[in-house]
Amino acid sequence: MKRPGFTLIELLVVIAIIALLIGLLLPALSGAREAGRGVVCQAHARGVVVAMAVYEADNRGALVGPNTSGFALQQNRPYVEGKSTPCQDWDFVSPLLGDSMNFPERQLEKFQEICQTRLRCPSNRVRYTQRFSGNPLPIESQGEQPLTLSYMTPAYFQLYPTGTTAGLGLTYETLPAGEPITLPRGYRPRIDLVGTLPSKKIMVFEGARYWFPAINGFDYSTVTNGAGLAGTPQGNFLSRGSAWMGSGENYLRDANRGYKPNPILKAISLRHAERMSAAMFDGHVEALDNTQSADPSWYAPTKSVMRAPSSSWWYYLGPATSPLRQNNSFIP
Repeated sequence: MKRPGFTLIELLVVIAIIALLIGLLLPALSGAREAGRGVVCQAHARGVVVAMAVYEADNRGALVGPNTSGFALQQNRPYVEGKSTPCQDWDFVSPLLGDSMNFPERQLEKFQEICQTRLRCPSNRVRYTQRFSGNPLPIESQGEQPLTLSYMTPAYFQLYPTGTTAGLGLTYETLPAGEPITLPRGYRPRIDLVGTLPSKKIMVFEGARYWFPAINGFDYSTVTNGAGLAGTPQGNFLSRGSAWMGSGENYLRDANRGYKPNPILKAISLRHAERMSAAMFDGHVEALDNTQSADPSWYAPTKSVMRAPSSSWWYYLGPATSPLRQNNSFIP
């Protein structure tokens, strides 16, 4: 006897069931993959903050940044080759992880390595659109631009108050006039001065700059020294924080849609199911959602003075009665 085959209807039913199962499983698999990327990203952030604790212990509590590890470059001195020397005065990564991650010793190769492989969030797929200034990176000979830096450190912790001078012909990297906050009098970039609750102050977070509206994308510089947040090299390694938008920051939220994040913000910061990995000064890591990441108190020292909010500078999503929304209020 001949064994009967499947009818066309039976085959179509089987195909429909398989398609349905694939449709149900793919989002779950995609979510699992993204969750795995988020774990890797948080591990990267935790590694940075652990290395920072070692650096502070070796440098009497000083924070790594343009006024400490990058001070020589900030004073227009030449780049010194080495795995842990900063490739820009703003480079906080190399002094912390250069030796342990075996960074290249040359400046251009080091910058490219940080962007491309050594410290990249696996969900970061955004590339720089152009080089703003400086010599070309090796990758440019292949007709490519590097991926944007995956992690920023908040600039306000790294600067001296406006007008602070070092003397002896030296200058500190100070907070430019016109910023949305004023640093506390006598503030210095030290771990013991960042805030009364280090667990509520961000040391490193997911983000990217410098956003250049003329090209509708991000640019970068390979120049080693500059003149502050308003000058070259635009602070590729430092950022005001994702509570602000303006002068190179593009942490945009749509006021007409309940301050939902726009695609750029989700691509460079809220990468993991609209959450941002952030490592605090006390060493723990959190995944902050859109609302939490827009709170300016994460990114500035305690007792900094906040100016009245404006759409050109920052978006804070708290209630209108929040003290942080009032002019001349203090950041906790």
